[in-house]
Amino acid sequence: MLGFRRLILAAAVIGIVGIGAELILLEHWESPLQWTPFIGLLAATLVIVRAGVYPTRSRILALRAVMLALVAVGAAGLWFHWRSNALLELEMNPSAEGWPFVRRVLFGGTPLLAPGAIMHLGLIGLVATFRQLRTDSLQSEGDDRHPLALLLTSTFGRFWPVRVFTEANTEPGRNRHTDAQ
Repeated sequence: MLGFRRLILAAAVIGIVGIGAELILLEHWESPLQWTPFIGLLAATLVIVRAGVYPTRSRILALRAVMLALVAVGAAGLWFHWRSNALLELEMNPSAEGWPFVRRVLFGGTPLLAPGAIMHLGLIGLVATFRQLRTDSLQSEGDDRHPLALLLTSTFGRFWPVRVFTEANTEPGRNRHTDAQ
């Protein structure tokens, strides 16, 4: 089963590379907001590679979080593309309304459904982790740290502020998971 999951994640990486190349060719960086897909795709690639090579509970949780963020980036992109096309159409034809207006917005200059491909990649990543935390295919970490500490450590590695945060939350008396037992 682990091989099938890695195959799905490899397909997601191929899609991410393709969409990233398309965004570069379209020069999708006119405003800081247009960098959002690049950041999301880069984060997704890094987390997919980490979780695909050595799948641990924390890395799978990080993968799920980043994939959900990728779906959110795609949804926001749909909204911004719709808004851009609608504003352009209203500027050219202030009296536009009804189905002709919607049709012109759908087929406007900004590709309305392009961000849907980013949402699709996020959903593919989520499907790849479906029920993975319940299987024996995960590497054992022996780690009972706070879930936020696991997410930060698995995503950013041994980056100094993350290490300080995670070590502070594993001291005796500060870990709510071990204190409750």
